[in-house]
Amino acid sequence: MSVMNEKVNSMPRSKKPSYPLDALQVMEVVWQDAEEVGDIGWNNIKDALKSAKKPCPIMHSIGYVINLTESHIALLSTIGPNVCSTLEKIPRGWILRETIIRDGETLEDHREQQKRER
Repeated sequence: MSVMNEKVNSMPRSKKPSYPLDALQVMEVVWQDAEEVGDIGWNNIKDALKSAKKPCPIMHSIGYVINLTESHIALLSTIGPNVCSTLEKIPRGWILRETIIRDGETLEDHREQQKRER
């Protein structure tokens, strides 16, 4: 066993999350993003007019579904026992397509269910 493996194997294990990670819904969202073009200060109007004709970028996000509302979808790309990545909130009006990669419940739904069971 190498020294590197010994360090990895001897690292303390994180505690188990209070939510069933395997039960959370995972979704891909394809959406059209807003865009701001230009630099700080004055910009060339010809460049601005040229950029104005171009379509806004199409983005692809994949993550654990934290919350689904009428106004937006909230995703996390990474979840640990007590920490997570940045929360990505995508307005419904910007969404072009939603694809469920793994069916399940949202983290918000899971927490609400736990409150009701207490």
